[in-house]
Amino acid sequence: MIQFLIVDDNDAVRRQITALVNGIVGCEVCGEASNGQEAYEQVLELHPDVVLLDVSMPGMGGIMTAKMIRQIAINMTIILISIHDPVQVAHEATSKGVRIDAYLNKAAVTQNLKPVLVSIGLLPKD
Repeated sequence: MIQFLIVDDNDAVRRQITALVNGIVGCEVCGEASNGQEAYEQVLELHPDVVLLDVSMPGMGGIMTAKMIRQIAINMTIILISIHDPVQVAHEATSKGVRIDAYLNKAAVTQNLKPVLVSIGLLPKD
């Protein structure tokens, strides 16, 4: 079972993504966080396989959170979710030395999460 940590400051978005992940065979949500600090603490406690991480959050944003997570869990899968332009987000992450495994536009998470998980090798092709 692939364990997911869902990180977003919006409760409704977290609930939607949690339901989506729990509906994918072989996947389940092991925790949720509403900010970067909570996410970091959840990673230390829960050791999820995948972190779905919002880019824009108050306090510590998603890219800085990803950087901190990479320092303690170098091989953890990190998927950024955002309403912002993926090229801009990728450039920002790269310029800060952060490796991201995938990017999902928030508006298209429902349609694109499973294909992204297949494309990065976490789920088998149908």
